[in-house]
Amino acid sequence: MTAHDASFAIAHTLLDATMAAPAWTNLGCWQRLDGTALTRYAEAAEQLALRVGEAAISAPGQCIVDLGCGHGASLLLWQPQFAAARVIGIELQSACVQNWPHNDDTGITLHQGRFDQLPLPKAVTALLPASGCDAVVCVDAAYHADSLDAFTAVARQLLRPQGRLAFTTVLRSERTRLGPRFKQRILTHLSGIPPASVANADELMQALTRQGFDSIHLEYLDHEVLQGFADFVARQKVALSRTTRYSPAWLKIAATGAMCRHWYRTQDMRYVLISATRTD
Repeated sequence: MTAHDASFAIAHTLLDATMAAPAWTNLGCWQRLDGTALTRYAEAAEQLALRVGEAAISAPGQCIVDLGCGHGASLLLWQPQFAAARVIGIELQSACVQNWPHNDDTGITLHQGRFDQLPLPKAVTALLPASGCDAVVCVDAAYHADSLDAFTAVARQLLRPQGRLAFTTVLRSERTRLGPRFKQRILTHLSGIPPASVANADELMQALTRQGFDSIHLEYLDHEVLQGFADFVARQKVALSRTTRYSPAWLKIAATGAMCRHWYRTQDMRYVLISATRTD
């Protein structure tokens, strides 16, 4: 694992020791559409992925590309849940790719590489239909891209005309003043979020429009995700030993939970699910 890989690594066993492999590592959506609250991490993480998938995957038999898919838990969700014909994952962390056991004739493959740089890995482009894939999804990874423009450029390159994009990210609130904005830059830097990947809603819309996307829809999930994850971390901490509470692995999770709670309370940063259609 490289130093860059390590900045994204999460000790998933501290999130849910009973979670089956491959592990989830997103923030989770802690409420179902019917309002039912979720308490187990693996269920909440799957629920968030489902929300993203439902915003992009429109029909059975489609080709899906998952950007920044981590250990690949979401890859195993798209095929049975949406009857995808082919699922392609791109992930930076070498350990996730090396431990992936499913590269076979199932139509699900995971490839190592950056998801915010062109040209795309040849191993990926060789698997795409000539016109491009039907849907690009990204769950809690877009804000780790070098920039929002770089991420949207890759999505456009992958998609066929009228293909769908859905991803989650955090947006800077328009009302954030200079002082709080400086604090947000520090918090996002400590979380491995490059400043160029953080935008407000207008800047996000402009970035998508520049890449030829329209039918852009924003769904804010602050309560379901930010507050949900913060509350989960607080509950999880109670069950940990004193030694584990002060371990670097847990402190990273605790810091993420604290950041989510801060964002939820101040509304300086908003958590959003974005969907859009490539026009040409």
